Amino acid sequence: MNPIAFFSVFGIPVNVIYYAFEKVSMFSYFSKLVNPNIEATMMAFLTTVMYLGEETVARYVGVLINRFCGVTTENLEDLWMLYVAQAGIGLLLALVCLILPTTEQIEKVQKQISDELDTQFKEKLIEQRED
Repeated sequence: MNPIAFFSVFGIPVNVIYYAFEKVSMFSYFSKLVNPNIEATMMAFLTTVMYLGEETVARYVGVLINRFCGVTTENLEDLWMLYVAQAGIGLLLALVCLILPTTEQIEKVQKQISDELDTQFKEKLIEQRED
C-alpha cells in the first residue's frame, strides 16, 4: 500500500483517537484542578510543557542518554537501560505538579491583588475629590 494512503487511512484516525483518550482527558482533569480565574494561563503552561517535552526536548534528551548506553539496531543488549531512563525521567517530570499553586495560594494572591487595587482606587478617588 502507498505510504501516503496508508497514513491517511490509518494514521490520522489513530492519532485522533490517541489524542481524544490521552490529551483531552488530561486537559479536562487539569481544568477541574485549576482555579477558573487562571485556567487559561495554566492550560497554556500545561500545553507548553507537554508539547515541549514530547516533541522537542524528549528527542534530544533521548539521543543524549543513548550516547551513554550505546544502543544501536545491531546492539540491543543495553536496551533495558533506556527503558529505566525513560521510566525515571517520566517520574521526575511528574514533579512538575509540585510547582502548581494550590487553591489557597491562588486565593491569597488574588485577595492581595484585589486589596491593592481597592487601595489604589480609593487613593485616586480621594485625589480627584481634593482637586
